[in-house]
Amino acid sequence: MGKTIGFLGVGNMGGAILRGYAAGLTGSSDAPQLLAYRRSTDKLDALCKETGAKAAESVTDLVKRSDVLVLGIKPYQFEELMPEITAAFTQDKLLVSMAAGITISYLTGYVGEDAKIVRIMPNTPAMVGEAITAVSRNANVGDEEFEAVMEIFRAIGRAEEVDEDLIPILADTLQDYDNVEVILQDFLTADLKNFVPEWQKEYGMVTVCA
Repeated sequence: MGKTIGFLGVGNMGGAILRGYAAGLTGSSDAPQLLAYRRSTDKLDALCKETGAKAAESVTDLVKRSDVLVLGIKPYQFEELMPEITAAFTQDKLLVSMAAGITISYLTGYVGEDAKIVRIMPNTPAMVGEAITAVSRNANVGDEEFEAVMEIFRAIGRAEEVDEDLIPILADTLQDYDNVEVILQDFLTADLKNFVPEWQKEYGMVTVCA
């Protein structure tokens, strides 16, 4: 890729993605530079030592230095952090968000109609390198740029492009049940087979098994 990829919010999921991607870059002659930032400096330093990423000094520093910015922050943090992100964001950068409920339209309201935005929904097995990540982009993201983003998430399993309207379905399906038995039964029903493609059924099944 030959660019700089910044990770803002490297807790359980963000950290798993960074670890998986960094591991896959070993020995690459055209590896991007990796940056990371989180408020806990001790945890940030440990993660950077583990992955070879560089620690950014602040949110602003991370955004300014990144060509691709991967947001691993929680939904409730967006209202606080997006103004700071936006102040340093320029239209040549690409923004990736994995927060549940944070839409491309919402992000556009901060970074502008011309911004390149990708929304993703990884599932729990990302933490063991067996994820299936649903990925959606806006019209500003070209094929070459999108392929580079997909490489990040293929490092933790599989990545599939979907219409953004499907992301809430994938995110919510597993939250509407009281027990694993019911989840497994629904993912095996004929009705669901007619509703979603094979890989989306697998998304749910793999998440449950993890």
